[in-house]
Formats: sequence, C-alpha cells, structure tokens
Amino acid sequence: YQRRVRGGLFLSMEGSSLDRFSARRMEEAQEELKKAQKALKTGLFKWSADYDAASRAFEAAATRFNALNMLAEAKDAFVQSAETKMKSDLPSAFFAAKHYESAAGCAQRHSEEVEAQDQKVRLVDEAAQLMLEAAQHFQNSNHMDRTIACYRNAARVCHEHRADRALMTYHKMALLCGACNTDKTALLVDYVRDSIGWVCGQHSFDVAIQLLDLHKAFCIQLGQSGALNRVCTATVLIYLVAGQGEAALESFNESGSMLSDFSESPEYEQLREVLEAMGSKNQGALDKAKEAASRFRSLDREVYHLAMGLTVDSAEIPNMGGTTFEEFTAGGNASGEVDLDTALEAPAPKAATVIGEDEDELC
Repeated sequence: YQRRVRGGLFLSMEGSSLDRFSARRMEEAQEELKKAQKALKTGLFKWSADYDAASRAFEAAATRFNALNMLAEAKDAFVQSAETKMKSDLPSAFFAAKHYESAAGCAQRHSEEVEAQDQKVRLVDEAAQLMLEAAQHFQNSNHMDRTIACYRNAARVCHEHRADRALMTYHKMALLCGACNTDKTALLVDYVRDSIGWVCGQHSFDVAIQLLDLHKAFCIQLGQSGALNRVCTATVLIYLVAGQGEAALESFNESGSMLSDFSESPEYEQLREVLEAMGSKNQGALDKAKEAASRFRSLDREVYHLAMGLTVDSAEIPNMGGTTFEEFTAGGNASGEVDLDTALEAPAPKAATVIGEDEDELC
C-alpha cells in the first residue's frame, strides 16, 4: 500500500513537473516574441530596426513553440525569423531557407492533425508553398542538392490531397535536375528514381517519361548497368501503356543499339517478346510473354502493374513488312520526335495483375 501511494505521488509529481515545464516554455516563447517586436520598433533615438536581433528572437520563440507542439505559432515564428533575416545588414539566404523548411514541416504536421478536409487541404498547400520558398532560397545560396530535395518534399506533401500540384512540382524538379552539374548526379538520382512510381500511378505519362529519361542519363553517368536496364525497360512499357507504339519501338531500338548491356540483358529479350506479340496482335502470345517476363518484377510496382495490364489493343506497333522480329524492328520509327506535352495523353489502362509486397522494387 505504501508503494502504491508513493507510486501515485510520483506520477502526480511527474505530471505537475511537466505542466510547470510547459508553462515555463510558453513564458519564454512569449518573452522572445516581445524581444522581437521591441527590436523591430523605431523611435526618436532609434532610427532603424534591428532585424538581426529580431530574427534571433523569432527563431528562439519558434523553437519553443515547436517543442510545445503549438504548430501554427511555430510556423509563423519561423517565417518571421526568415523574413527579418533577409532584411538585416547581413542577410543569409541559407539561414532563411532552413527556417522556411522548418515552417513547412510545422504546416505539414498540422495538416495531419486536423480533421476538416478544407482545412487539411489549405495546410497542405501552405506547406508545399513554404517548401518551395525554401527551395528558392537554397538555390540562391548555391545549394542545388537542398533545392532539389525541397522540390521532392513539396511534391510528397501533396500526394494525397493535391495530386495535380504534386505532378507539376515533379515536372519542375525534373527540369532543375537536368540543369544541374554532373557532380550532383549521385545525390539527385534517388530523388528522381523515388518519384517515378507515384507519377506512373497517376497516369501522368509525360512527366513519367521525363523522369525516366533523367534517370537513364544518371545511370549512364554512374555506370549502373542493372538500373539502366530496368529504366530502358520501364520507358518502353510506359510508352506502350500510353498508346504510343511507334515511340515504344523507337525507344527499344535506340536503347538496344546504343547500350550493349541492355541489348544483351534478359530484360531486352522479354521486352522483345512483348513487342512481337503486340505487333502481331496475338493476345495469347502476349499473355504468355507477360507471364514469362520475370525481370519485369524488378521494376517499380506501379510500372509492373501497368505492364501486366497491357493488351494487343493498348498500342499500335508499326509493322515494317518483315516476317521475322529482326526485320520487324529493323525499320525503326520514321515519324520523328514525340511531343510529350500532347502525345502521351491516354485513358487509364485496364486493371493490372496485383503482385506481392516482396516483388516491389524501384526501377
């Protein structure tokens, strides 16, 4: 009985201690906000605001609000710290970027806590916008790796509630990745690869091809032959799912002629059987080719699902008049480049075969 009493007393003291700690943190946060406002005031004997002091005070307040899980207050304080720092005598874009990034994190966490759908979407939009603001400041401070990371994070925030904004952000991320120096390739390849599956799942095939082309270039630079084979395979399959048979055949021929590792790979042979079956409009042969395409299981799950949903009517493979597959593929594609902004618009494919969790691997 005495132990239980002591235990109860201990728990009561622990709760009281936490309450006192939270109250003290709240008082400290409010004091820091007062310091910030005082630093921004001007008067008869103070002609200019002390933005540096205000920025430090806002940062201290934001840290304390964040510890108390007062996310709205923490977000606002982080933003104010970034803004005042950029107005100071010694502005720092990198400092501001980190604080916009922290503010975005607060908005994202807040969106996960609220239940009202309209408020959730508003916070998601705010989190994405703050993350893009951080990206802009990281870019201004020549930290391109952090810039790309912010674009990737901004897109991820929007996956569930703002898919359209996520796709647009991935598109901009791809453009930035393409403009980066090759010394950043090892850092950027993960950002590009991780986004492909989700984009394919949204049936945004133009953005998917854009990302796959980037991933292909990165794999060539890094000498990743296994990943390169999967990227080449995924590219052809996405063209087929999008209904662009000529582009699929052109991509297959181009990759096979330029990349010896791909032309000698099992992926190449299995992909060739799929193309041959689709070109001859033989659904039975296509079903057998898909069932035998064991290497397709190493692709991203969404790409694999789309590939397993292919039928002979999914795309028109141009028959160049040959009777063998070598003659069939020798002619290539004479139609020129494909306009990815318009050519890849296609209705959603039929439901694909579901695979197990253990077969999930990024292409």
